Amino acid sequence: MKDDLIPIQKGSTRVYVPAPEEDDPDYRRHCEEIDAEKMRQLYVAMTRAKDRLYIPVALHFKKKPKIGEASPMELFLARFNHPPAANLEELYQRIVEGDGKALTDYIDKHGKEAHLGYTKTSESQWNEKPNRHTDQPVLLVPPPSVTIPKKTVMATSFSSLTVKQAGGFHPESEASHDLENQEKSAHTLPASAETGIIFHTILEKISFHEWKGLKDGVELVKPYVQDTSLKGWDDTVAEVIRNAMQTELRDVDEGFCLAELQPDQMYREMPFLFPHEGTVALEEFEMVPGFLKGVIDLIFTWKGKYFIADWKTNRLGSSVDSYTRDKVGDSMWDHHYFLQGEIYAQAWKRYLKFIDQRPFEECFGGIFYLYLRGLEPRRQPPTGIYHFGSNSR
Repeated sequence: MKDDLIPIQKGSTRVYVPAPEEDDPDYRRHCEEIDAEKMRQLYVAMTRAKDRLYIPVALHFKKKPKIGEASPMELFLARFNHPPAANLEELYQRIVEGDGKALTDYIDKHGKEAHLGYTKTSESQWNEKPNRHTDQPVLLVPPPSVTIPKKTVMATSFSSLTVKQAGGFHPESEASHDLENQEKSAHTLPASAETGIIFHTILEKISFHEWKGLKDGVELVKPYVQDTSLKGWDDTVAEVIRNAMQTELRDVDEGFCLAELQPDQMYREMPFLFPHEGTVALEEFEMVPGFLKGVIDLIFTWKGKYFIADWKTNRLGSSVDSYTRDKVGDSMWDHHYFLQGEIYAQAWKRYLKFIDQRPFEECFGGIFYLYLRGLEPRRQPPTGIYHFGSNSR
């Protein structure tokens, strides 16, 4: 038995007991958690560097560490570009047999594009022992310089690209900000950044399927508005959300509504970051080669195709007549939402190639921009919807 203590769970109580032998299930679980924590700490350490990151790796020490006592880099190299280990013994045996070739091969292949490099120090250099009895001074030799390819890159989002135009008239400039308005509707709903955030939060958290056929969803939205500036607008917020869930999306071969979607058919608030080259040929924008980043409100599947949806709380007027396709299209041009949609589609295309081998044009159904204030179920022609990015455009 070892002298140290390990924590184990007994029912609902966490207790410390003397560490048992290595083959004991409790001890093995403890070691697995220790190793997992080392990998988490290594991840944190490797993602905090702002300019350069140097990682020393010792490959010539071939003594097999005891279970739970491997270093973070030993565990990393035992897993890097290897299939999952069947058990701890196999993982630790890789540490003894490993020569780091999987890592150096990867850097040789991808190092230039990923800004990675390495230098090797021979084993003999480390094994040489200085003669402590010599009267000759020891010459200290500086290590060889390491040159890592580096260039300055910028990460840009759509919102940072957009430049506000001087002059011009947008109906949103007349939007209501009166929180005490007694006439409560989608068109008097206060227009502010907080309103947009509240609706995005609700649409990120709620279950779409709960709204199928629902006539009143006040209790579903109340937790999200009771401590916000929209407290007292519960009925209006619920009506807007219900309309968004039950309005048929008609710009596809077969109409459907979002309330028909199951949780496994959607991914909400999907972040992306991808490299781009060149510039955008618009005076309003200035782009340099670098990265584009952002968050897509909703990605969902229907009838074998993938769709993107983006929520907008823009106020275009005082009735649904202000949200016809043409008027919504004008608003989208004013705010450069077509460019935003193209960025979203490009991000999704880059991700999709890893999970679906079909041509993108075959499996992508386009982008829905949904102006929440203008959605109204069963209205003909539909309002508040603009669909593009597929053959419908």
